Amino acid sequence: MIKSWLRAQVYYNLHQKTFSIQQSGRVKAHSDGVMLDYARFLVSKKGQAKVRAEGRKNVHAKVSGMNTEILGAELTQHIASNPETYIACRWRLATYNPYKHDWFIDKITGLNIFEAKRVILANPINGSPLILYRPYSGG
Repeated sequence: MIKSWLRAQVYYNLHQKTFSIQQSGRVKAHSDGVMLDYARFLVSKKGQAKVRAEGRKNVHAKVSGMNTEILGAELTQHIASNPETYIACRWRLATYNPYKHDWFIDKITGLNIFEAKRVILANPINGSPLILYRPYSGG
């Protein structure tokens, strides 16, 4: 069970093709849609170096946040299918590729992202995971 008052770490599970949600170092749930507040974008440099050296992905990048909410399948697919609706409402797109980027980056500006007011992670039926975020200020 996810405890909303504890910080959770969320990462894309390559084997199960869904998001894994950890609290207190243990996987507590899996979901195709997750929303977090007061988020931090985390990249382990040691894990990243291993990916680059071996050419094989491992869990080394996570989004950590509070007030973790697991989104229902219908809402998740709506978000994944209509990201432009959220972008029009001042959400921004983020991405991370361990072979190209040192950190999570804003998909439009290319600037590094380290934190956000709110993050939505959505796993579409076909395609790569979608990361939407609301910056603390600005837009």
